[in-house]
Amino acid sequence: MLREFFFAGSRLDIIFAWAGIVVIIGQSVFSAYIKFAINGWYTSFYDLLQTSGAMLCSNVTALVDEAEEAKLTESRQKVWLGLVEFLRIVGPYAIFSPAARWLRSHWALRWRMCLMRSYMAGWDPNVAPVEGASQRLHEDTRMFSKGIETYLSVFLNSFCTLFAFTPILMDLGTKIAPPAWPSFAWLHAFGHGWMFASAALAAAVGLGVAMLAGSKLVGLEVANQRVEAELRRDLVILEACSERITLGTLVQTSNSFDKVFASLSVISENWGGINEWRSTLVRLRQLEGGARLERCRPHTPTLAHPHSRQFEEGQRLSATASSSRAAVSSGSGTPISDGQEAGEGMPMLPFGSSLASDRG
Repeated sequence: MLREFFFAGSRLDIIFAWAGIVVIIGQSVFSAYIKFAINGWYTSFYDLLQTSGAMLCSNVTALVDEAEEAKLTESRQKVWLGLVEFLRIVGPYAIFSPAARWLRSHWALRWRMCLMRSYMAGWDPNVAPVEGASQRLHEDTRMFSKGIETYLSVFLNSFCTLFAFTPILMDLGTKIAPPAWPSFAWLHAFGHGWMFASAALAAAVGLGVAMLAGSKLVGLEVANQRVEAELRRDLVILEACSERITLGTLVQTSNSFDKVFASLSVISENWGGINEWRSTLVRLRQLEGGARLERCRPHTPTLAHPHSRQFEEGQRLSATASSSRAAVSSGSGTPISDGQEAGEGMPMLPFGSSLASDRG
């Protein structure tokens, strides 16, 4: 697959193959340089914004003289110059990147065409074809060339970025101390490279988990492509004998299957909302359990606080009752004890006599 494009193709294809490699490497190196330059620009520009903001806030609350106004104007000019510097950094890449992407896509297309011409030249109609041969000629060559173009660029870009930013991260490790938590004490063993070590360890763990979980995916994808090829073959045969099924029956079958599948999938499609409702149900049950326990618990009267409103109302009623007892005892000559009510020990009058005396 490499020989057909880089060595056995036409002279134009060979030139384009090696030129495409140069373009991909150049784009990766240039992209890493742009990232490195933008990272350095971040430091100077945001430090400038910090000092300019502090200066502006101090000038708002104080009288501004000519010297302070000149400093503020100079700071604004530096901010605008920083923005112009950013445009100068990213401007060339904004022009170069679309052209490089077009060349990479054309490079992948030429590789695919070389593979297809090579396979078609070796095609023997007298030999039983390989299962799914048409798919392998059309889809697999496209996916192969596209994968080479994409992942070669990604890996080279990552390598160049790592080469450019590792020294920066190591230098920042001298300024930033590792976490002092006991669980991160092992980071101190790496010294100034503790941030690089933590990033490398996290990436290695992620790669290991991905490789372990996806170890069977290659075989599954091959089997999936084989099943898809068989399905396409059956669809072609079905299209050749299309008189066995009418268009109305086909549409009715498709619609019925869609409705049944949608009805069966209603729980999975609304699983998020169902879980939220279930959590609400759990909370309400907890609330009901707490209220039930509160009702079953024996009620014990609580004394009012000396400064509460209920305590003051009780004191007022007690004082009123005491004054009533004193008045009655002074009128009848018989003192009333504190344990008696206001009407105890007094002669009972008929119901009508009291009303009559009141009316008289």
